[in-house]
Amino acid sequence: CIGGLLILVRKWQTQNKILDISHHWIVIEFNTHNVKLIFGLVYFSPHYNYNIILELLLMCLNDIFQRHSDVPIIIGGDFNGRIGNLNQGEKQIFENSNINHHRSSLDTIDN
Repeated sequence: CIGGLLILVRKWQTQNKILDISHHWIVIEFNTHNVKLIFGLVYFSPHYNYNIILELLLMCLNDIFQRHSDVPIIIGGDFNGRIGNLNQGEKQIFENSNINHHRSSLDTIDN
């Protein structure tokens, strides 16, 4: 995988199965102590077309959701998402808290 994705697992404690692997993600099913979990690790390089990568990831995840609808799925990683000044919080959500609803960023690019 580009970006050096790595998932370390003690094989003697789990039964693992790679469900999908590409230059941008690894998706593995863990089965340990009668508990199943699907874990996906993602890295989107900023040098690739996000629309194409997201479409491919969506197809991969849809296939996994259909085949493993009863298994919890966790997806994480580095999506290199840039939101510039988007994603301002709704003021009502933060009332009576110490959290400000306004984000400020020097990064003005969004992808």
